[in-house]
Amino acid sequence: MRIQFDTLTRRQIAEAVTGAKKEADKWGAADNLLFYDGEHFDKGRFWTGPQPADGDRNNPASYDKVEKEFASKNAVRDITDGHRDGVVSREIEWALTVRRPLAKKGEILDGRELTEDEKPNEKEQALIREAQAALTVWWNERRMLKVFQDATETLLKTTRAPMRLFIPPAEVGENGMIPTAPLEESLEKIFVEALPYDQATVLTDPYSRRQAGVFAVKDGEEEVAEITYLNDAKETVWKVLRDENNPAVPYTPQSSYQSIFSATPRREADAEPATFDLGGRLLIYEMRRKPFITPQIVQSNKQLNKAKTLRGHNLNTAGFAETTLLNVDLPGKIVTQPDGSQKFVPDPIKRGPPVINAWTGFRWTDGEGKEHVEQPYIERSEPSPVDVFIGSERADYRDILEESKQVHTLIAGDAQATGVSRVQARGGFALSLNPTKGEVDAACRWALETVLAMAATLSGQPGRFDSLRANADCRIDTGPVTPEEVTMYVSLWEKGVWSKERVQRATGVEDTDQENTLIEAARVRMSQLTGTPAAPDSSERPDSSAAGEKRGAQQAA
Repeated sequence: MRIQFDTLTRRQIAEAVTGAKKEADKWGAADNLLFYDGEHFDKGRFWTGPQPADGDRNNPASYDKVEKEFASKNAVRDITDGHRDGVVSREIEWALTVRRPLAKKGEILDGRELTEDEKPNEKEQALIREAQAALTVWWNERRMLKVFQDATETLLKTTRAPMRLFIPPAEVGENGMIPTAPLEESLEKIFVEALPYDQATVLTDPYSRRQAGVFAVKDGEEEVAEITYLNDAKETVWKVLRDENNPAVPYTPQSSYQSIFSATPRREADAEPATFDLGGRLLIYEMRRKPFITPQIVQSNKQLNKAKTLRGHNLNTAGFAETTLLNVDLPGKIVTQPDGSQKFVPDPIKRGPPVINAWTGFRWTDGEGKEHVEQPYIERSEPSPVDVFIGSERADYRDILEESKQVHTLIAGDAQATGVSRVQARGGFALSLNPTKGEVDAACRWALETVLAMAATLSGQPGRFDSLRANADCRIDTGPVTPEEVTMYVSLWEKGVWSKERVQRATGVEDTDQENTLIEAARVRMSQLTGTPAAPDSSERPDSSAAGEKRGAQQAA
């Protein structure tokens, strides 16, 4: 069915957002949020162990006794945080460049063959410097790394992560307009936020394949909806639809100002949306990926919680040493009861290191009047072992790590694992991060380019930066490397398999150019202090015997 974005009402937008939430919930989004936040019992709904004797799944009170002993381990949070940190634990590398394709080395440009890759011209470089300097300040002030970390976390938990660019109402004048300001001041008015998965989504019209971003939320008692889409002129439309009791909406007056909220209440049907020249970009973006927290992971976490709970229950029921006396005639005395009857009351058993208890066998008389003395026995039961529960917990936790490609976190502490097995496990983890990395890289490009286009519009220069595009690259971090891995990396460099820079990056060096500059400076400084010629750069790969002979022969020739 074709979707007419310009005629969608507030109610239809809210229904579209609700529908997107239900679709994500089919993959367990709502339960994943509970698990991540530490709710692993939920009145017995997540309990897979033995049911209470009077168990009734429709009566949560019957699970009170089970809940008192319930214990859990938040493996879902462990793997989600581990995957998120592998993608966005470090600052995202981003830069601006020209949108036009640059000629490569060897290609013919203006009648000459290029000896190196073409670079932007002076005018383009000046524009890049201006935009990048302003965006860098904005990026740092808005703590955009934290924004993308929050969005990535939502993506992993719910398969969807909407993001929204907006201008706070406080930045709007009383007349509903935003006055023109320089680029830096315009950037200060723009915010990007990571939204919960049940507040926004991006709709696609199946007929035209055009898209629209929709956002719905309750502002106190008032329901508010937003929609952003492209009109026939490829301009970005932004419309805010409020409750019928206060239907203030944005509009665009014929002036050099951009209006965001109209001071005059209007009905939805009379709304004139705000229009911006943003190069065909929407103000709402949505990252999507296949489920990260799979049903198998949730099942294993429930199984882990059961083993952990039963281990605690076992400690309560069989965790203390017990002594059983059989056929023992305990010392005591006859006590007369209030009703005149008599009752034998045994003396308390004495316990402690200096105490000696002496007991005789139980005496009884048979039918012939013959007295018998039974052989007394003392049985001592040791606490029940918990090995089976601990083994089950470890197996379940390993299953979860294997399912999420994070088993390298266990191998790191395994003394028997080889360096090769660690590298292979770490490589598998790095590959599993790529689908998420691709989504975050694309979202970062959207944020940078849309914010820059919006700031240019608000500064009275729409389209000023249309010739630029953004590049973004999340720096994958698979965790600290072990000494064995460092040794193997160096070996790969010595054998010519890896470059020096790749070894540096693999061992945690952020800026390889700066590191190499420091190495060279230290080498020269040591030469000056010792008064000897500078030693050869130790960072150069040593020649193998065969390679060295070949190089020597080439130099001689």
